[in-house]
Amino acid sequence: MLFVTCAAISSHPELAASYPLSLEKLLRDANEALSVPRISVIDNPALPVSGDPHDYYSIAPYCHPNPDTVDGLPYVYRDGVYNPEFFDCDRPRMDRFCKYIRKLTLAYLATRDERYRAHAAKLLRCFFVDEETRMNPHLEYAQGTRGKSTGSAYGIIDLRYYYRVLDMVRCLGDADLEYDLRPFFSELCDWLLTSEKGIEEAAHANNHGTWYDVTTAAIAHFVGRDEVVRELFSSFTEKRLIPQISDNGACPHETKRTRAYLYSTMNLFGFYLAARMARQVGIDLFADGLIKRATEFMLPYYADFGKWPFRQIDKVTEEVWEMAYELLYVAAAEFGMPECIDAAEHILKAEIPDSDIPFLRPTEC
Repeated sequence: MLFVTCAAISSHPELAASYPLSLEKLLRDANEALSVPRISVIDNPALPVSGDPHDYYSIAPYCHPNPDTVDGLPYVYRDGVYNPEFFDCDRPRMDRFCKYIRKLTLAYLATRDERYRAHAAKLLRCFFVDEETRMNPHLEYAQGTRGKSTGSAYGIIDLRYYYRVLDMVRCLGDADLEYDLRPFFSELCDWLLTSEKGIEEAAHANNHGTWYDVTTAAIAHFVGRDEVVRELFSSFTEKRLIPQISDNGACPHETKRTRAYLYSTMNLFGFYLAARMARQVGIDLFADGLIKRATEFMLPYYADFGKWPFRQIDKVTEEVWEMAYELLYVAAAEFGMPECIDAAEHILKAEIPDSDIPFLRPTEC
């Protein structure tokens, strides 16, 4: 059983038919990925202060040149508004890498065409293993703010698609590849647990804290450190759910944001991933009803986005609808809420009719 993605419905195979896969779109995307010779942090034309091209480097996405200073420094924060410079740093590059690994792996599972499997392995080794192109296993220089910091603990959320990558690695079924990847992820796990930035991110009481736990647990599990997974999730209810979920089910840290729908969904999706991971080590995060309460709060707005009472200053992206779709199907199974299926199907038809969501049927791997 896969640790995260496929595990989401592995105990409810009767739901498999409800998870559509657009093969034509998937193969189109996978064939695009086949044309990409490599993705590497060394291709970033900008260097962090370390001067090492192997160090991952991104800038805080919502920080902009200061209009009140000649040199634009220090940059100033505008919540939810992207600085165009962000799209030239390592974060979009890494997101694209994670997307390609997903598409190539799913294409391999759907067709058993070895080209997809081989190219996914090639890109993975390029990004994490090969000496010439590998990323160093830390995020010291993630989400820096010019004129203020060279990196931020908040930048650790840049890793949040790694849970998906590690699921895809398992689907590839390549023992040699997994062996080659483990040193990188073992070092990254240590950095997340012991570095100053890792400790700071773990203390954040919003979606950053949620995703720190999800990301660290996925990496720890991959390198055989389930004691870390147990430690993270044994305190998850007290540390994450109780402080974040209000009596009406809203997550106030997220609803106050300018992109409140995005962050509310992203945080709730993180809760679901955490709960599915925790179950693998004998911890039931669904039992106390807090995740159900948060789901019930969001459900009317998944059925009808027009009712959303908080700010959402830009378009809701396909990524958000994908997260909502998947968590709703899990909620239907976990809590016996058939209305979640209705909302999920509304999303599929109204918002993302050409999306290959979620990732694959549980019987595929």
